[in-house]
Amino acid sequence: MEDLTPASVEFSGDGGLTLRGIRWGEAPARCLLLHDIGGDLDMWDVVPAALAAAGMSALAIDLPGHGLSDDGPELPVGEIVRRCGDQITAMPMVLGMGDSADAILHDAAELRLAGMVGLGPTWRDGDSPARSPFVPKLLIGRTGIEGEVAACRRLTNACGGWAIASSLPTDAPFPEVIASPLGPMVTDAVVAFCRDCLARVPRG
Repeated sequence: MEDLTPASVEFSGDGGLTLRGIRWGEAPARCLLLHDIGGDLDMWDVVPAALAAAGMSALAIDLPGHGLSDDGPELPVGEIVRRCGDQITAMPMVLGMGDSADAILHDAAELRLAGMVGLGPTWRDGDSPARSPFVPKLLIGRTGIEGEVAACRRLTNACGGWAIASSLPTDAPFPEVIASPLGPMVTDAVVAFCRDCLARVPRG
């Protein structure tokens, strides 16, 4: 049986910047979780453990200048994936919250991903991200945040391919949502979507 005990990990890169995180399940992780700006990996609460318990090892990292990671400039998602190296699979699921969801959408067309999940993307106006029809997407918005659900729907249409826009009847920050009675619904939806996407990717 796979060991699901959380394990601390770290990745050093150019300029000595070290990213730190926690992995649930065995490496290489199949899911990479990126928190919102201003928070840390604890924003994901039970989600990484739920993914691992469902057979999808998960790695949540602290972004530069957040949590236990070193201070440093914001990194593109592709660079974060590159730094994780053999700690993640060649075609991972990448999950983002808030600004990190936007960053994944921005880079998705250039990355080899099994799929992505975005909680509360903040991308409202201006140009849409590049089309990424080969990257399945689940975008979840809150009805209590003006324009968020509409943005999820617009983004799923703009990016193309298999994309789902979902909504939650709340205006609470996502870490509070995950810890609330709505939390199991969110977690179950994320786990089911990740399982479906990863089932299409050969292991090994």
